[in-house]
Amino acid sequence: MLFPVCKNMTTEDSFYSYCVGCKIKYDENKGCTLIRQAELGKYLYPGTTPSGGESAILYFRDENDNPVEKWDAKFVEIQELDDNGRLLNIEHGTFDPYALRE
Repeated sequence: MLFPVCKNMTTEDSFYSYCVGCKIKYDENKGCTLIRQAELGKYLYPGTTPSGGESAILYFRDENDNPVEKWDAKFVEIQELDDNGRLLNIEHGTFDPYALRE
C-alpha cells in the first residue's frame, strides 16, 4: 500500500500496510503520521487519501480480530472519509514481516 503516507519510511505499492506492526510511537511533533484515538486500535490519518478524501480512520486488529495498538496488529481496515465524515472507500492491509527492519 502506498497509503497512509509515512514520513518515516519509503513505501511500496502492495497489499501490505507499513503501519501494521510498526514500532514507531506517535506524538504531535515527530514520529508516527497517525494520531491515536481514545478507542483501542483506532488511529486518524489527517491528510488527503487516495480516493480523494480529507482524512482516514485506521482500525488495527490482531489475528483474532481484536482491536490492538498498531505495533501489535496483524491487519488493518482503512476507512477513507470526505470532509463531512462520509465514507468514500474501505481498504484492508496485512502485516509484512520483511518491511519493518530495524
